[in-house]
Amino acid sequence: MYDYCISTVFFSLLIIFFYCLGSVIVSEKNSIPYRFICGYLFYSFIIAIGGIIIQLLNLSWYLFFGYTILTVIALLIFIVYRSKKEKIRLFPIGVKEFLKKYWFLFIISGILIVISLAYSEWIWLNNCLDDGFYLNKIATLPYIENPFTTNASTGLVEIQNGFNSYIVNTGELEMSVYVFLLQVTPTVFTRVFLSGYNYFLFACCIYAFAEKIIKSTSIKCSENTIQYIASIILLFGFSWNFMEVKEILYVQDSWQFNTAMYYASSIVRTMGILIILVHFIENNKISIRDILLVILISVVLVSKSTIALPIIFVTCVSYLVVNFLFDDKYLKKILSIIILVLIGIIGLIIGGNDYIEELVRNLFLKNMKFYLVIGCLIIIALSFTFKSKVINKVNLIMLIILFLMESPIINNLFEKLSVYDFVAARASTTYMYTFVIVAMIYVYLFINKFKYSKKIIIPIYLVATMMLSLVSLYSYNNYNGKLLTSYKIMYNNRKIIPDSTIMLGNKLSDLADDVEEEINMIMPEGVMVDGHLHSIAIIIRSFAPEIRSISAIGRFKVSEGNDFSNFTSDDQAKLDAFITNPTKENKHNLKILLEEYPINCIVLPMAEDNEYLYEIGFDSYTKFSDIEGNISYNIYYRALQ
Repeated sequence: MYDYCISTVFFSLLIIFFYCLGSVIVSEKNSIPYRFICGYLFYSFIIAIGGIIIQLLNLSWYLFFGYTILTVIALLIFIVYRSKKEKIRLFPIGVKEFLKKYWFLFIISGILIVISLAYSEWIWLNNCLDDGFYLNKIATLPYIENPFTTNASTGLVEIQNGFNSYIVNTGELEMSVYVFLLQVTPTVFTRVFLSGYNYFLFACCIYAFAEKIIKSTSIKCSENTIQYIASIILLFGFSWNFMEVKEILYVQDSWQFNTAMYYASSIVRTMGILIILVHFIENNKISIRDILLVILISVVLVSKSTIALPIIFVTCVSYLVVNFLFDDKYLKKILSIIILVLIGIIGLIIGGNDYIEELVRNLFLKNMKFYLVIGCLIIIALSFTFKSKVINKVNLIMLIILFLMESPIINNLFEKLSVYDFVAARASTTYMYTFVIVAMIYVYLFINKFKYSKKIIIPIYLVATMMLSLVSLYSYNNYNGKLLTSYKIMYNNRKIIPDSTIMLGNKLSDLADDVEEEINMIMPEGVMVDGHLHSIAIIIRSFAPEIRSISAIGRFKVSEGNDFSNFTSDDQAKLDAFITNPTKENKHNLKILLEEYPINCIVLPMAEDNEYLYEIGFDSYTKFSDIEGNISYNIYYRALQ
């Protein structure tokens, strides 16, 4: 209960803090969601600058902790000072009016959290093992001696050969401060509250972007109904299998929207284009302030994930080209063409990546056959009837982004910035999300053109929200697993991870405290808990940061320069064979493994004592069973020679 109460209070205060910060740096005429976004970006920029420097110099985590605390204090003073000096009303509307305008943004976030918790098998699998990096990093950074050179999943110090792109990512670093400060369970903080917070940020981006488009038209719309456009987010919460089979939408790693929204990279992947364009779409000219703001936003997005680079490139170039095309000066129009020609010339010089090009093109062509995308294309085509300059600019920007991603030679620069195929595919995901959102904003405008729209618009969106929510749950139940079973598992494991994993982590931490040497532990990479495969080896350090999980090397490789540099999946297989089939040969292979590597701890998924481990010098440190999860663990230890 502590985790849920303190996290609720924390994120509520964080939202208020960012809103107040945004209110003193942008005009009061802007909406509350837009001011919240601006405050978030300004704070994230300051945190990113300090975090990147500290990581590059490999300084102490506690230095960043102090930097974060001082930043918050300084910004609180700045808010008070600015609001008094400029006579800014931080809360110009009452609670009743606030709820009337924005309540739905919070409701959508809550619904998405509920939907995400249905995916128990993916949560137990730790998001295809990716949580072994992101969640472990948040949970362990404060507790390890070399936080910025230690592999978060294995606990082994890595030798850095060349530039590590993760060194400029500060999303997990920032969250580690909050988890440490609040002393909350990291899985509750991230999988429930941080995910919900990012859903809310996404909803605010949609609101702010929609508001600017709506104001550019002559259509009269109630400010109280703009919030309902955010209901489209529920569509992205459909099961990925369901969306593909039913030919709705196909995007790279769509499962991350449901179970990994807490990743900092999810901010880039879902709202990267929106969070850039929302600040400039109304502008007719590009000012120095705009350039500085683009730099600030770019730093923030890259600090979340370097997958932002291709998204920043295509979005900024597209906006620049469109802005010049809409300029009254003929020279600017020519300049827009020159920019595209230069990109083509650069593309010829640097070359491209045929595999990435084919992948991105196939993703686009596949979606072009789907009903949702076809419908969105029709809606966007009809949107030109609104005769809005802003809408025309948005449509043209979306077209040029597609051109920069799909057109041969022109797309070479996009491919080089992507580096990896999955990065380019995720940029495609960002585009498709934005494409659908833009179309849904236009649907809202079309509805408001009807005579009786004021009476029907709220019922329409509330019914749509209910239907989308039910289909999201239905899509899980029919394509991923049994809904009630999943919720029962979550109810029985309220820490949003098997209780047995937390207990095992606590026991391993006790062992680390009791002995005077590093704990190098091997265990099965996965075990069955609650009827689901649970990838325990890669996640255990979230609850035992003092140990080294050698069995996580299979997913998270180890660099040269330490005792386990040669440890491979074949070595891990020796333990697995010993557990499943303890023949004389398999016992001998395990003994050789233990002689080759300084392993002093073995965790077996069974309560029964293993006589062979006793024979080779191990003792059972402790053992326990989780009857509800149908899993037992026995921790064996022997001192290194």
